[in-house]
Amino acid sequence: MTASYAYAAATVTSLGFLSGDNYSFASGISADASVVIGTSGLQPYVGFGSYQAFRWTASSGMVGLGHLPGDTFSSGNAANGDGSVVVGQSFSSYAAFRWSAGSTIESLPIEGGSGVSADGNTIVGRGEQSDGRAEALIANITGLIAVRPGLSINLYFVLLF
Repeated sequence: MTASYAYAAATVTSLGFLSGDNYSFASGISADASVVIGTSGLQPYVGFGSYQAFRWTASSGMVGLGHLPGDTFSSGNAANGDGSVVVGQSFSSYAAFRWSAGSTIESLPIEGGSGVSADGNTIVGRGEQSDGRAEALIANITGLIAVRPGLSINLYFVLLF
């Protein structure tokens, strides 16, 4: 079965790559569509792979958000409502991170960093129970909201709120 699609009008914009990279993908967008979040990197078939979270706007273009201390890989996953807060994951430690405009990248006490609320203060991710089972978690900027007994969060960096 073949499906066909027709669009009255569509605009596709290339976001490019961070300097020296050859690969990028978008994974999140702000509510007003003015900010795009994703990951840019150098694919391993060209040399040693490396990846960095980015934030893109029409005025600034693609800007790298950096890495957590001691890490060289990060992935941007989601933006808050106006795009001023970005969450993602550090690849080496699996730590979630939060980046906010005018600040630096900060480690969070959960893994994954897969989503963020409209105001940027609540982040979702995961943790690991002592028996190895993964569990969904939610964190806010004042600390962890839902931790169950026996939960172990395996992180190298933890931000104290």
